[in-house]
Amino acid sequence: NGKATNAQLTALAVNDLKNLYVNLSNGMIHDMLSGSPVLTDEEYREIRSTITILKNKMKPILKKTK
Repeated sequence: NGKATNAQLTALAVNDLKNLYVNLSNGMIHDMLSGSPVLTDEEYREIRSTITILKNKMKPILKKTK
């Protein structure tokens, strides 16, 4: 029927998450090495907070995949 399955849509979303990781990681490496940060302290706190929320929401789901 041409419609993507939930597994396919989730795989695409996980790929988006991977891209976010790469972009954030590269930006933080630049900030640490350049001495002229691009992100503010508040933005770093927001990133950490969002990651903590995601980890907590995913814990029960990830337990099923082990």
